[in-house]
Amino acid sequence: MVQSRHEYLYSKQIHYTGSLFCCSLTTSRLRSKTPTSISNLFEYSMDGLIMKKRQILAAATELFMRLGFGQVSMDTVVKEAKVSKATLYAHFGSKNELFAAVIAHYMAQEHIALPQLSAMPADFDDLLSHIKRYIQDGINYYNNESVVRLYRLLISEVNKFPEVFELFFGDKQGRMTPVLAEYLIKYASHNKLNDAGCFMLANQILDLIRGASLWIKLVNNPQKQQFLLDSKQSAELVYASVRLLLINYFKE
Repeated sequence: MVQSRHEYLYSKQIHYTGSLFCCSLTTSRLRSKTPTSISNLFEYSMDGLIMKKRQILAAATELFMRLGFGQVSMDTVVKEAKVSKATLYAHFGSKNELFAAVIAHYMAQEHIALPQLSAMPADFDDLLSHIKRYIQDGINYYNNESVVRLYRLLISEVNKFPEVFELFFGDKQGRMTPVLAEYLIKYASHNKLNDAGCFMLANQILDLIRGASLWIKLVNNPQKQQFLLDSKQSAELVYASVRLLLINYFKE
């Protein structure tokens, strides 16, 4: 079966984020089946590999976030991480692979998690309550400086490195719209309402959330910054608009 580029990149991310865990798991399994002296040697070797990989990722993350993709070379990473070039290439076959791993590593280290939706609402008032909480969580997410920093990096590199942009926005940010749309479709279906516009409605809700937080921070324009409210005020304004959208879609 031939993988699409999107599936290939996603499998790469799983490999990068899971490899440290797999190394630890392999070590613990083999320890019980191996003579003590050999087991200790193997454990030392595996611990060394894990430490080197963490060392490389930490150095590369700092470099990419500070300098961007284009200004960082594998030689720069070797120098910053204090490892040999052979060690670097043993873990990451190219700068592209390393950059993809850095994105996954950064998100894990910064505890970047998407806002979540509550259980299926019982009625329209319950839907409004759930969406209001989702809006507040979304505003908080996009106000997170780690998220803003990551967006700036990815947007600045989109022309040079579209694969990682696709990996991040396809598997993380892009998933917010279909998940929210599916939530609204289920609500509409349960209440025997028209669900034809739910995907567009989800897009509109998320655009309002991003417009009240992320987009203003990304441009870093002093004239725009004066319109940046605190998260609670932003959420209230967004909710007022979203409430009208929901009434238009589901009540009229």
